[in-house]
Amino acid sequence: MTASSEFAKPRPTLCRWYLVAVATLMSSLMYLDRFCVAFAQSFIQEDLGLTSGETSWIISFFFWSYALGQIPSGWLSDRWGGRIMLTLYILSWSLFILLVGWSNSLWFLLAMQLGNGLSQAGAYPTSASLLSRWMPLGSRGIASSLVAFGGRLGGAGAPILTAWLIVFFVPVGTSSLLTPRQVFVAEIGPISKKLHTGSQAGSTVPQSALMRSIWSGLPEPTQTLIGQLAERQAAIDLASPKSAAETRLIEISPAEHTELTDGLNAILKQPQLIPAAEVRELKLTAQAKDLMARRDQGTILASQETERLNRLVLEAVFPNGIGKVYVRGWRYVFTAYGLVGIGVALLFAFIARNRPSEQPWCNAGELALINEGRVPVAANVAPPQLDWKRVLKSRSLWLSSISQYGTNIGWLFVATKLPEYLDKVHHVEIIQRGNWTSMPMMAGMVGMLLGGRLTDWLRVKLGVRWGRALPMGLTRFGAAAAYIGCVFTNDPWIATLLCCAVAFFTDLGVAATWAFVQDAGGRYVAVMLGFGNMWGNIGAAMAPQFYVLALDWSRNNWNVCFLLCASAMVISGVAGLFIDATQPIVPEDE
Repeated sequence: MTASSEFAKPRPTLCRWYLVAVATLMSSLMYLDRFCVAFAQSFIQEDLGLTSGETSWIISFFFWSYALGQIPSGWLSDRWGGRIMLTLYILSWSLFILLVGWSNSLWFLLAMQLGNGLSQAGAYPTSASLLSRWMPLGSRGIASSLVAFGGRLGGAGAPILTAWLIVFFVPVGTSSLLTPRQVFVAEIGPISKKLHTGSQAGSTVPQSALMRSIWSGLPEPTQTLIGQLAERQAAIDLASPKSAAETRLIEISPAEHTELTDGLNAILKQPQLIPAAEVRELKLTAQAKDLMARRDQGTILASQETERLNRLVLEAVFPNGIGKVYVRGWRYVFTAYGLVGIGVALLFAFIARNRPSEQPWCNAGELALINEGRVPVAANVAPPQLDWKRVLKSRSLWLSSISQYGTNIGWLFVATKLPEYLDKVHHVEIIQRGNWTSMPMMAGMVGMLLGGRLTDWLRVKLGVRWGRALPMGLTRFGAAAAYIGCVFTNDPWIATLLCCAVAFFTDLGVAATWAFVQDAGGRYVAVMLGFGNMWGNIGAAMAPQFYVLALDWSRNNWNVCFLLCASAMVISGVAGLFIDATQPIVPEDE
């Protein structure tokens, strides 16, 4: 009888893993949409004419709303169900990301980022709630890790995919000619001085042959104008102290600005303008290298190809003075991401249900597997109302919050500021910049996978107290050491590798942070985890402003920014070492 019954039991279907797959896809999309903004930040800044201080608020607004929206969004999911709310969350942030691409002012952009953060705030709590209902007890860990891994995968893919798409959406057929707005007024004096000096016979200015080649392609009226502008700049440089950079800018009329722009556009049309030997020393984009290789092999480039090659060379010669031809591509990228997100939302709504019993694809065998070992819902007793006065007396809870706050101040540089550092300091071309920026996220994935095993092994060897505290503390010291290493190198590749170490050490300690809450949170794990996560995201919201203040105070010395991040990691590590997971956050009598 028993054997016959067992034989008759249907083989479980795999609907639970379909849910995990679409939740992992959702997680990847969420991090892609979160960090594509950071990679495109320099293009957004140039296109909208923003300052560095204004641009920093783009990231801050997201994390402020993300931090403060977690508890309300979780309540909405509990009230209305995970399926409908997570579908709405995905649709909402996808719409906001799409509208980011239509932004024409800072305030509109900030409003979209607020909506983006609020919409994403409910994604992980809601998906965790769904997984708790859909996964057997023994599969919750792997399901949760797959969804979290999806987020890191999206974060790693964001710079690569965004860089590739920005270039893709500005094909060679698109005009490469300059507008006056793309010849930056603040750099016209230095550009004129460099061109005029470098064009002189016997000049020792770097790339003087290239300067003479550019000069010879300019119309005579433009040459005369550049000579006058160079003399004005030289006079101001002699009269002004070098520390007062703002007083050393020359004045230029709109007519002169237009004349200079027209002259530079004449250069872009020259088919044999660029001497190949000196151009190879520049940090060119992949597209420029490809066009130059074709030209050197004897291929006659089309006029639009010639304009694109010369434009990219001009951008490399004057990296801070000439606008980027790829700038217009960022808007199409955000529109594309938004449309993909709408598709993911519809797919999620099609597959997900609040409970597996509501999904017709889920058979009796799978339902039995999912419910095996569970306590019936009616038997669950809700924990008593939380007394926050007692909770807030927990030293370990506050130390964990301080640790997460400091960690995010340090870590966010890798996620949001590294592309700008590689661009403005080392002029790394866009595709290579995207590839390099993705590497720390990949290193973080490895740290995330190893961190759980590390804290569990230390727990067995050293006990709960140090099994949680040591990974939380020592990993942050490792990240701080990597940031200090960045101070002593001027090599962008080595700096990127050190940022990989930052990401690895940071994610290596994440599992210990979560495990501490599970050890000490008692019946209030979700609330305690949310409390610490809120403070961590407040740190992420404040971090961009700290970076701007550090760079402004130090006159764009990025080493000060590295030391700021290292200091935040040290504070995080010290706080982590004093956490005691053996002491419950909520006293046992409660």
